[in-house]
Amino acid sequence: MRPVLVTLHVGAREIGVHTYGLFIALGLAVGIALGAREARRRGLDVGRVLDFAFWGTVAGLVGSRVAYGLVNLEDFARACARGDVDIGARGVLSVVSDCTRFLQVWQGGLVFYGGVAAAACVAVAFARDLAEAEEQIRGVAARRR
Repeated sequence: MRPVLVTLHVGAREIGVHTYGLFIALGLAVGIALGAREARRRGLDVGRVLDFAFWGTVAGLVGSRVAYGLVNLEDFARACARGDVDIGARGVLSVVSDCTRFLQVWQGGLVFYGGVAAAACVAVAFARDLAEAEEQIRGVAARRR
């Protein structure tokens, strides 16, 4: 397998489309499509399923990066501090770049378990919200009797 499937030329920049990332995105898209189809088949609110898919994906990505930052906290702190280099010699932009390196996802670095934990929190929140909605519906139905 080729690590970089294709390289796109956008202006003066080259953007590599990584095979691994492409297949992850494809798997995510297929999973969301199958989830929406199953929700439709069961008579569930497809919009809620798609909302969950969106927020679960966002939380997964953020949680993965936060976990990566925590696992590599010492390296990020060292890059930010660079005690052996005078901050004046580095320049303000260099300091900002070094101190925000944990945000630079294009440099790589996601941790699976961080994504699972964050997406699970979103799932719990959606389930709680659904349970509250069902309880309200049961309350309305009980008053009608």
